Amino acid sequence: MNARITNNVNPTYDDVLEWGYDEDYYFMEQDEDLLLYGLDYVLALLELAQDPACPKQSYALCIISQFARMAALHRKPHDLQGLEQIIHALQSTEPSVLDWQHYVRRLLIYQQHPLMVGKQKAWNMAQDLLLGIGRIGTVKQEKHDKADTWHFSLTTSIQEHLFINRRTGIYTYERAYLQRSNSHFGMKS
Repeated sequence: MNARITNNVNPTYDDVLEWGYDEDYYFMEQDEDLLLYGLDYVLALLELAQDPACPKQSYALCIISQFARMAALHRKPHDLQGLEQIIHALQSTEPSVLDWQHYVRRLLIYQQHPLMVGKQKAWNMAQDLLLGIGRIGTVKQEKHDKADTWHFSLTTSIQEHLFINRRTGIYTYERAYLQRSNSHFGMKS
């Protein structure tokens, strides 16, 4: 196995396809997935995700899922409109791609207001907006001092919070980096 790292920060459609079919080909040493977050890459990544013979099939699907999740979580209108056009035109029989298509439809519905949100709907929204497809973690429902708000959290290397208004469905997102004590690293305060 000979890894090839190109440091290509602006890959073309063909570059993405080449990357997808070569297990040893990387665009960057770290955070390669973040490089591919963008509407410009969704169609190429979908092509890879639809091919069961592609060695990076599930990775490609995770990348477009997390891109869609971030677009919805941060309400990026340009990206959401582009995703809506893509899922309306998408014709696939690959089950995981169909799941992605349904997932993006849900993310788009969460943008429509007012949207009454009961407990199960709030839980589903939290799962979709904090985890989505391919991200690992445990979403927890938190107690909140406002009766009209659902509060959910996810702790990974950061603490993430999602607040959903029960009457309107409008949500807000907050994140905070976890503070580590010096004693954790063997240092004294």
